[in-house]
Amino acid sequence: MIAGYVGNILHFHPQFQTMSEFRYLGKQDSGVHLIAFAHKNEANDLLVGFTDADTGQAARFPMQGIVWIDPGTFQILRMYNSLRNTGQSSQLREQITDIRFAQMHFENGKVQLWMPSEIVVSTKIADVDFLNRHRYSDYKLFTVNSEIRPDKPKPKK
Repeated sequence: MIAGYVGNILHFHPQFQTMSEFRYLGKQDSGVHLIAFAHKNEANDLLVGFTDADTGQAARFPMQGIVWIDPGTFQILRMYNSLRNTGQSSQLREQITDIRFAQMHFENGKVQLWMPSEIVVSTKIADVDFLNRHRYSDYKLFTVNSEIRPDKPKPKK
């Protein structure tokens, strides 16, 4: 299971593309490509989970949205998405997420990754509206080395 906002871009991973429908919307004046996507109703992966705090009832929702893609690098610059079919079996009425990505440089510029720089989440649960803004900066790159050392077989008695 993938948790958090990192899973949002998985709709564009080749392994999961068949679970969504895509439509090219054209270019903005800046040349940025706009692509709409919608999670297919029959697909069961990549659904967004929500658990009602009052009842403990869990529900899963498909997602739809628009992405802005850089014409030169084909990197996702921004992703705006919302949940579909909310409010039918839960108190969640709406959730809209707007993620902006920026290129981060690590190890003196040798490693460059596109990471979220700002995420704004607007949620409506029952009759209450929530707005959360997350800003990210000063990313750190960590590496871990591991080695598997099997135990030597013990002599049989």
